[in-house]
Amino acid sequence: MELYKGKGGKIASERIARHKVDSIWEALIETLLKEKKIIFKGTGKFELREANPRKVVLPLKKEGEDNYIFEKKIIPSKKKIKFIPGENFKKLLNKEECENNE
Repeated sequence: MELYKGKGGKIASERIARHKVDSIWEALIETLLKEKKIIFKGTGKFELREANPRKVVLPLKKEGEDNYIFEKKIIPSKKKIKFIPGENFKKLLNKEECENNE
C-alpha cells in the first residue's frame, strides 16, 4: 500500500484495498492447492512443490557444561511455493536495473 501511495496512487479506503489484496492471495493459494500450478502469461508461474522429509542433527549445550549434546530430529515433508519468472517479467526487471546503472 505504501509503495502505491508513494507513486502518487490514491486509495479510497485502505481497509478495502487490504481486503482485495488478501482475497487475491487466498484465491491464489486455493487454486495452487487444487491445480498445483498457476501460469500468468508473460509474468511467470507459481508451482506447488513437496519438500521431502529430512534428518537433521541439532547441537545443544546445557548451562554449565562444556560439551554439546546432539539431538537427532526428522523434519516432516511440507509444501513449498516456487515462482518462476516469465520472459516479460525478466525483461522489465533487467530494463529497470539497466536504467538505474546509467
